[in-house]
Amino acid sequence: MDERPLVFQPLRIAGLLVRNRMVGLPIGLSGFIDGHGAPTERMIALYRRRAEGGAGLITVEVAAVEPHASPQAGLLRFDCDQRIPAFSLLVDAIHDAGAAAALQITDRWHTHFPSRLHELSLAALQAMVEQYARGAERALRAGFDAINIQGAHGWPLARFLSPLYNDRTDQYREPTRVPTMVVRRIRGVVGPQVPILFRLCLDEGAPGGLHPAQVRDTIAPQLEDAGVDVLDLTFGAGPIAKDVKAYLGTEPLYSPAGERADLYRWVRERLSVPLLGRSRITDPVVALQMVADGAVDLLGIGRQLLADPDFPLKTAHHRWDAINRCIGCDVCLAQTVLRGRTLSCPINPTLGREVEQRPPAPRAREPRRVHVVGAGIAGLETAWGLARRGHQVTLWEQASAPGGLLRQVAGLPAVHLRDLASYGDFVLRALPELGVELRLGTRVTAELLRTAAGETVVLATGARPCALASASPQDGPTVIGYAAYLAGQGTLGERVVVVSNGEGAEFAVALARTGHRVWLLERGVELRPAAYDYAGRRCQALTDYLAEAGIHLVGLVDTVQPTEGGVIVCYRNGHREQLPTDTVFVAGRQASDAPTHALVPPGWDVYQVGDCVAPLGIAEALQAARVLVTQLSH
Repeated sequence: MDERPLVFQPLRIAGLLVRNRMVGLPIGLSGFIDGHGAPTERMIALYRRRAEGGAGLITVEVAAVEPHASPQAGLLRFDCDQRIPAFSLLVDAIHDAGAAAALQITDRWHTHFPSRLHELSLAALQAMVEQYARGAERALRAGFDAINIQGAHGWPLARFLSPLYNDRTDQYREPTRVPTMVVRRIRGVVGPQVPILFRLCLDEGAPGGLHPAQVRDTIAPQLEDAGVDVLDLTFGAGPIAKDVKAYLGTEPLYSPAGERADLYRWVRERLSVPLLGRSRITDPVVALQMVADGAVDLLGIGRQLLADPDFPLKTAHHRWDAINRCIGCDVCLAQTVLRGRTLSCPINPTLGREVEQRPPAPRAREPRRVHVVGAGIAGLETAWGLARRGHQVTLWEQASAPGGLLRQVAGLPAVHLRDLASYGDFVLRALPELGVELRLGTRVTAELLRTAAGETVVLATGARPCALASASPQDGPTVIGYAAYLAGQGTLGERVVVVSNGEGAEFAVALARTGHRVWLLERGVELRPAAYDYAGRRCQALTDYLAEAGIHLVGLVDTVQPTEGGVIVCYRNGHREQLPTDTVFVAGRQASDAPTHALVPPGWDVYQVGDCVAPLGIAEALQAARVLVTQLSH
């Protein structure tokens, strides 16, 4: 009897036996293709590394199977036999690492497909079905073990399934008619032993779109009858439906781990084929539980394998503290899908560079005795990088715990931001083995450093909180900054005005969800991306959260002046208004203006990194730290 957790037990799908039930999901567009849309050596190395991490099935990013006059940049193209050798090399790399390989296929890039289906002629529709069959046949000849049909997120087949797109008046108005034609045609080409997976949107998240009951009771059974072996369930109508929140496609940072498990379990009760589901998996306990409890048969893992491709192996071997957990910043999404650049991850700088198979960072030619002041994200990364290069490092932190602002914000109640602190924890666990000395609860002075001995100081002391231009009068509201609030200082009243300075929405939601009546004051007319959100999905999610919590969003604010009984709000058009409040909460960061001479002994080399230079996003802070490490090691 196999005593391993169910997720690590093999599963037979049609004629394929996969080694475990973790599936590496398609990664969007890696951008690692040649001028003809075929895989490059860099893509092959990327997927080899992904397979080496232990997942049972690796799904290669979506490939277009129809020749198109204007192919989308960055999109794989498997539209002719000449591509077979390049795709075969990709499959071989995945197989060599012990995983099975699936290819996700689509007709063409979604914006190159008619936005309204009545524009598609019957001849073009029949040709499309044939293109899918030919693409599947090529994939089989290249060595792929399974075919994943892209039928979600506004891609061509999704438009037949979705009432948001399908405006035909003939027999193809029936949602599953064309998708089942494609499935049956592919089955006729690949035979009964090759698994066919179908990516299907369970909830499009828009009025009139697909919803779970429709998918569970009608669409899923019809796809099963047509010959689908696995239903790959996802969320979101995609970028074409402008009224749909894009964050529904993949769960945003704010989502509790495994929050869709109950929904999957409800759908799975009606299925006769395995269900492939996904969640924002960063916690190995959640990964084990979702399969063990029967929520899913196959667990899809996407962004977490970008942050740490070894997540399956580390989970299986109980090396949970060694997992580099995804922080949900969506740099991967922003770089590839939104900006057309190649794939990258700020907490995994080796992503996309696997082909180099880099050795450990070279040792510094002249190791230094370095004091890093401030154990926030930039300070931790700097200390870690310097120690790996052979420098002797002491890391100082005035607070009683390391992690800086990110750790504090991660503890914000009722907003689920805990993963923001995970990379700092990952780095922190690596420091003792490198000999980094961590000094907590210590206020650094030049005299203290002189006594400790050394020659170089790196100041990573963080940003200075924004403040109001005018003080509150004696009978006015209490004014509290975010730093004091996060440190547990001060008392908030029932009515709170949050002066955002671009970074107050999460605080406003947390305060409203914990019983306060909240106004959120913004300089713009809407929210803007925060320092940890690179795809703009923060704004989409928080806009809904603000409405749900009854928060009053006040835009175009110029200045805020406390007065007796409330605040005077001066708008950018010159209008003035008084808001009744007993507390003014001030969010936002600005560059530190603290003089360095009080911290640095005379004659020492001094460098600054992170928010003390200017408020940065996570990716920029980490990159600045890595650049500084390289500079100090030459």
